[in-house]
Amino acid sequence: MRLLLLLLLLKFVSGAIVHTRYLTVQGQTVALPFTDDVEPIDTIEAFREQYNLSYIFQQQTLNKVCSVIRCTRSIPVVYSVLITTDESKGVVGTFKLLAGEEPVDAIATFCKTHQLSRDFQQSMIESICQQPRVVCTRREALLFQQIITSDDGSSLGMLKIFDGAEPVDQIFAFLHPWFPDVERFRAVLIQLVEYICSRIPCEQTIPRLYHKLIQGPNDTNYGWLDIYYGQEPIDVISQLNLDRSMELSLLNTVCAEPLVQPSCTRDRVIVFSSPIQFDDTSQPIPLTLYAGDEVADAVYQLGQQYNLSMEMRHGLFNALCNRPPITCTRGRALIYKRVITDTEGKTFGALELFDGDDAADRVYEFANAYNLTIQMREAVLNNICHDIQNDLNITCSRFAPLIASIPIQKDASDPNPLGYVNLQQGEEPVDAVYRFGVQHNLDATQQESIWRGICDALQFPCTRSRSLVHIAILDNEQVPFFGDEEPADVLYWFGTQKNWSFHQRQDVLHQLCQIERAAKPLLNCTRSEARLFHLPVMETETEKLGTLEVFEDQEPVDVVYAFMDKHDLFQTAPINTSLINITCSNVHCVRNRPRRILFSLQATYMGLPYKIEYTPPEDEWICTETEHGKKCEHYVEARSASYCAKYMRTWPNCPEIISKALRTHLDIYEAAMWRGKDLYAKLGLVKGATSDEIEHAYHTRVLRYNNATEPQKYEKLQAAYDTLHDPEKKYYYDLPCMKFFGLCGKRQPDGGISITTDN
Repeated sequence: MRLLLLLLLLKFVSGAIVHTRYLTVQGQTVALPFTDDVEPIDTIEAFREQYNLSYIFQQQTLNKVCSVIRCTRSIPVVYSVLITTDESKGVVGTFKLLAGEEPVDAIATFCKTHQLSRDFQQSMIESICQQPRVVCTRREALLFQQIITSDDGSSLGMLKIFDGAEPVDQIFAFLHPWFPDVERFRAVLIQLVEYICSRIPCEQTIPRLYHKLIQGPNDTNYGWLDIYYGQEPIDVISQLNLDRSMELSLLNTVCAEPLVQPSCTRDRVIVFSSPIQFDDTSQPIPLTLYAGDEVADAVYQLGQQYNLSMEMRHGLFNALCNRPPITCTRGRALIYKRVITDTEGKTFGALELFDGDDAADRVYEFANAYNLTIQMREAVLNNICHDIQNDLNITCSRFAPLIASIPIQKDASDPNPLGYVNLQQGEEPVDAVYRFGVQHNLDATQQESIWRGICDALQFPCTRSRSLVHIAILDNEQVPFFGDEEPADVLYWFGTQKNWSFHQRQDVLHQLCQIERAAKPLLNCTRSEARLFHLPVMETETEKLGTLEVFEDQEPVDVVYAFMDKHDLFQTAPINTSLINITCSNVHCVRNRPRRILFSLQATYMGLPYKIEYTPPEDEWICTETEHGKKCEHYVEARSASYCAKYMRTWPNCPEIISKALRTHLDIYEAAMWRGKDLYAKLGLVKGATSDEIEHAYHTRVLRYNNATEPQKYEKLQAAYDTLHDPEKKYYYDLPCMKFFGLCGKRQPDGGISITTDN
């Protein structure tokens, strides 16, 4: 194709003169002739430029001339050229560019009128835009422009469609920032595409979001990558047959484009997607497999989520494994994978757990393969057990590989075993038997029988008769912790020998009780208070009534009273003095007279359980003299502050929270006490109180619960006093219960028996 550009200079020649105007220019009269072959506005514009006149002159002269001769337009041609082609068309016509017209738009209109090709149009643009008199502000023709408004009437801006790109692509780019909602965006896009494409030609109706030639290493040409609206980019990219690293690299590049990014929802191709239904009555279960997904892994996850039976899992596995290109290279699911590194960042390798694996077995195998230290092996196992507990809800059942699993029968007549004693690597039979005994609530005699049977029958090395859980190095000494011992008691014994303070013992207890093995506490820390004394109390020579136990922070005489009250050991004597004497001869007793333990609270601090008992003081208000006068606080606040300072000193909100809890429970206790039938409790006394104590308690409490302020409580207080201050009534009230089918029977003065639900 050859483009011939001929500049047509406007001269006052050739045509017949149809009108002449005489104008005064720069003090001279000049004739301006108009011919029949030149548009008047072009003649006027050439004259204006020649004499450097204003545009006002142009418009005034045009108005006067057009009133005399015929004018077809009011805008002058600023550039014109004869267009020819080297094809059969020859001379196409004269291209005229009017003042104020965008050259590219005028060229597009010319080419459309004369049915010229897109390539010819581009050649015209390149040639004409290089002319000195022509100013091109763009290289693409404007096909459509309109202000677009939303449903509420607000303006979205001016939409301009140019011929350099598909209209639907430009519509997509215009709407994209305004509609984050996918469904709303799709509806508006369809509506606007239909509207605009009915006015200008559109070769496609689906937006193209990405268009680029893809080249790989060594200039390998993979062809054009075209991604359209509604396509998942990875699905299109996968058709280029790139290796996985190139595929992901290209996907990241493509998805970084703002228009493409919302369409990027995955990085792998879907190879299977269908609802799974096992029978006519079950609900369909959606299942999607991506390229590289193992069927075993997908079936495992589906089974866990929907609680599928093993038969269902096997059937689904077999069905999916026969569907290429689904990946099916193994029969067990990979449920966990972790790269193992040491504290310095050295990488050993990846440890994998498959369905059915025990973490301890795989960790020991890994440790042997990479020569890990025992400490590192234990740390790896602990971390993995925490991970699978939190992520998969799987609890590690063992801390070492299983050496033997020994069935234990409850008795010879029952063929079914009670359970299995699982002996693990590195432990003695007594350790496994102790765990079994705790699990099945076996006493020491039963455990010893099982232990001896295992040692005799299987000839395992049995060097201990007690389960050794841990050996701690404390003050450069080895301190053993056995399974049947409470760590708090062991530390109390050791700390007493070493003159440790209470806080020293507490800090060590916290440290030891936080040691884990296979994500479980190594030591069985059931309490934080040390047991100072314990005494089995026998009801008969063979039957044990219970065990009297005294712990730290308890007053022994109060504990003895609570024990006797629980087991109804009171007769006419105030307290069984022999039990008190035995207890106080072993632990220090501050008081001889007991007080009632009203209630106890359970609290957890630094992972340890704490028991807070509330025993009423002699005076509810504690007052001290200060330089500003007397300061009084309720015993609840004082008790909370002192307890927190001793046991929970690093918890800043402890006094406030404990105080609130004590007050709440105190209110609950008092409400229950007034509803109950314990007459001593209503006077704030314990059973066996003396007559002087009864008189003092009554006259003190009647000031608070009197007939004027609280008549209902006063009535119950008066009834309690009437019974307890009378020796005969008190004698019969203090008699122990005779049990009748869970009820309490007591002899009465007339010889009869009264039956009540409680004492």
